[in-house]
Amino acid sequence: MPDNKNEVTTNELLEFMQRNMATKVDLHELEQRMATKTDLHELEERMDKKFDNLDLKFGKFKHEMFDHMDEKMTDLRGDLVVLMRKEDMKMVRLCEMLKEKDILADKEIQEILRMEPFPKLAL
Repeated sequence: MPDNKNEVTTNELLEFMQRNMATKVDLHELEQRMATKTDLHELEERMDKKFDNLDLKFGKFKHEMFDHMDEKMTDLRGDLVVLMRKEDMKMVRLCEMLKEKDILADKEIQEILRMEPFPKLAL
């Protein structure tokens, strides 16, 4: 004799199916909401265009940034050269003063003035 607690009647099975079964209308609505391959392809193309546009903008930004950095480095180099020339003028004047006081000989002064960064032949 079968156990009645675990048996499902035909009516219960039909009621369950009626409550939970998808209908043709449900499937048609789901189909309408789902993206087609064409939709996905169009979306992919739009995304590719967006990324290409971003790549172009980033490339332009990078180029502008490098140009700006080059300008700043050139300005810095110019400022450094000006400062070094001022210091060089001080060194030349110091050599002149030491020569006037007979502290350094001409040969020693020429040796100093021939040094980098701005070598000179003589006073």
